[in-house]
Amino acid sequence: MAWGIVLGFLIAAVNVYAGLKIAYIDTGATTIVLLSFAAFGIGARRFTAREANVAQVVGSSAGTMAVTAGLIGPIPALAIGGHDIAPLAIVVWGSALAVLGTLVALPFRGPLIEIKKLAFPSARATGELIRNLFVDGTARPAVRALAVAAATAAGVTVARDGLALIPGGWMLPIAIAGIPAAQLSIGVGVSPLLVGVGLLVGVRVATSMLLGAAIAWLIIAPRLGIAAPSYATVVAWTLWPGAALMVASSLTTLVLDGHDLIRALRVRSVAAGARVVIALGAAALALIAIGRVGFGVHPAIALLGVALAVVFSAAAMHATGETDTTPAGALGGVAQLAIGATGPGGIAAPLYAGGTANGVAAHSATMLNAWKAGSLVGATPARLVAAQLAGIAVGAIVSVAAYWLIREAYGLGGTAMPVPGAISWKVTADAAAGGLSALPAGIALATLAGAAGGVVLTVAARADRLARVLPSAIAMGMGFILPASFSVTVALAAIAFAAVARRAPAWRERSGPGIASGLIVGEGFAGVVIAAITVLRGLG
Repeated sequence: MAWGIVLGFLIAAVNVYAGLKIAYIDTGATTIVLLSFAAFGIGARRFTAREANVAQVVGSSAGTMAVTAGLIGPIPALAIGGHDIAPLAIVVWGSALAVLGTLVALPFRGPLIEIKKLAFPSARATGELIRNLFVDGTARPAVRALAVAAATAAGVTVARDGLALIPGGWMLPIAIAGIPAAQLSIGVGVSPLLVGVGLLVGVRVATSMLLGAAIAWLIIAPRLGIAAPSYATVVAWTLWPGAALMVASSLTTLVLDGHDLIRALRVRSVAAGARVVIALGAAALALIAIGRVGFGVHPAIALLGVALAVVFSAAAMHATGETDTTPAGALGGVAQLAIGATGPGGIAAPLYAGGTANGVAAHSATMLNAWKAGSLVGATPARLVAAQLAGIAVGAIVSVAAYWLIREAYGLGGTAMPVPGAISWKVTADAAAGGLSALPAGIALATLAGAAGGVVLTVAARADRLARVLPSAIAMGMGFILPASFSVTVALAAIAFAAVARRAPAWRERSGPGIASGLIVGEGFAGVVIAAITVLRGLG
């Protein structure tokens, strides 16, 4: 448990950095298991498989708090919209959401894992990795790969952000429609984290991001007529069609998979004990209270948000088990639109309700993943609940502290920290609050086109023959919002890794996950440390 807390500290901080920079997080399951093996895989203090599982659950729970507490979506979206939430309020809110999500998951362990035996692919892979390392003693090369990649990534980040020895990117020395490419961020970003993301997401997602970036920054941006275009001025326009692509695709997926929600709600839950019922009520009351005090949201709106979150979490857990994807963000978007249709104006109420649904769904799915991995190594479910709660405690504090440091050091919404996830959340909140009617001419049409594209691509991708060749609508939307250099780096990394993996598939399976995790962890941790040093110097 103590070792899991130590690693949870690391993963939580890294996820806030990565989430704010590229809207990507990794629960750190692979990283935690590999680091656990490196520290306690041999010798007199060797971990058992169950102990490694407990440490992994603590760390993954802490790492998920970046999403659950809204630190890469609703919280920075509120900050951009002029609603800065106090750190203590975020800690309490995020903790209550995570506890509620954990409690909501309790009735679903038996039906989804023991009876239906849903796949939960990532969780199953984690359980098998634990068995391979701590029972069979294999997969050691991945540990070495992670260490080397992390050290390399940290060194590059220090040289780039701490010592200014290398640039943040190499921009093309050309002009597009008379505009220097550097002003449009067209080039290659220097970021080990982006390379690691490219290794993980694969060629289809990466090239979809590149396609979105090409449309936004090569076709749309030069024609906007902005006197002095920059990332900030251009993304204020392109984020609308980009966010529409992502939101429409997510909502279409929910509609097409609506039977998952119905099936999950029909599952008979096990009888909950009195303590669980009391805890559920306490968590709900805490969310309503903090909504009023910390966010200025009416108790009735907060209660509706909690009710939607409990219902939506059933679909999130079922979808995670079948598809390995938790649609927490999409469910949060639905909650925003629902509250926007019934609640007062402004973005605070939709973002609070959407964040509530997002957070509860994220941590309920995390609990199911923990039980699935534990089932492969014979772990006791109750002990994994305790491990998840420990991760919530450390993750809430560390994540909020990391968010504050990064916000103070880098700011929100610039090329250093573009916060694409927060921008998408704010766009949805503005739409829910009636913001579309006040937009400049042209954006409304582009938004409708983006939404239509998201629907068409998502529906068409359901056909087996088209699924592999059509671009991902969500990834394309990210290309509209991220700096173009980010998408270029991700795409180049994915293509290069795929080419190498084709020639050496055994190396890919053996060392690929460790390299990707190391690159992400190395830059993320170094970035948070540099942010802390920067803030301390400013205070001095």
